[in-house]
Amino acid sequence: METTTEEFEERRRLLLQVAEAYANLLYTYKTQLVAADNANGLNNRLSVMQTVLTSVSACGFVSIWLSGMKIAALVAAGLSVISLAITFYLKGANLSERANCHGATADAIWVILQGYLSLLADSRSFDLAEIRSRRDSLQKEVSSIYTKSPMTNPKAYSKARESIKAGDCGFSPMEIEQILPVGLRDLVR
Repeated sequence: METTTEEFEERRRLLLQVAEAYANLLYTYKTQLVAADNANGLNNRLSVMQTVLTSVSACGFVSIWLSGMKIAALVAAGLSVISLAITFYLKGANLSERANCHGATADAIWVILQGYLSLLADSRSFDLAEIRSRRDSLQKEVSSIYTKSPMTNPKAYSKARESIKAGDCGFSPMEIEQILPVGLRDLVR
């Protein structure tokens, strides 16, 4: 059965929509990964800073006790206040939990991204109704993830955008061929 020009255009528009949904989801995936990295990085930096400040202020208090210097007392007290502020922030911010939520969201999105790629790769085997049905199913899965996902910020989105524009979201055919076991490399040639 021949496809008419109208059917061809309808298939093209539908596949463009699926491809755009894939691209949008890829941005979300990368943004969630960046947000997780940012939260982990901030948590690590603040934890190190807190440890250093606590150690230095403890040493300051020991030096005050041994020498009676007033400047050392002021410095130690100031460092203790900063350390206490960091402690309160870390307790309230739940940075590790936030990073874990972003990571879990990215993991869930990864599965759906693969579904979109499979749909695009297999689309010639499906009629329009089947493509629509699979697209709708994927959209419902995405919606379900979005309702539970943590919010990101413009900084994470910008960094994700840079990563995607730099080509950090896939492999070149040559890279894929090198990664595959020797017996499977002819599949991508």
